[in-house]
Amino acid sequence: QQSLALAQANPEYLSSRTHAVESVQSTIVELGSIFEQLSTLVAEQGEMARRVDENVDDALASTQAGYEQLQRYWRNLSSSRGLAVRVLAVLMFFIVIFGTFF
Repeated sequence: QQSLALAQANPEYLSSRTHAVESVQSTIVELGSIFEQLSTLVAEQGEMARRVDENVDDALASTQAGYEQLQRYWRNLSSSRGLAVRVLAVLMFFIVIFGTFF
């Protein structure tokens, strides 16, 4: 009752209270907009983090596959090296045999 009597007696007070309520209302609307934008940014960052995680998994798989290929190549190279040594030994044997008898 006291506020009502004060408001009726002073129109400036009523105007200032109206302005304050409108200011609070616009601030709340602006804050809602900010939270919507923040929600959008968080969703986008979540998607980017998911993509980075997938890319890391793909890179790990590719690295492991490359390592396995290198191991296979090394095994093949080692076995090829043994074969080359055997072929060279056989050639040297024939060269020595032919050089001795001819």
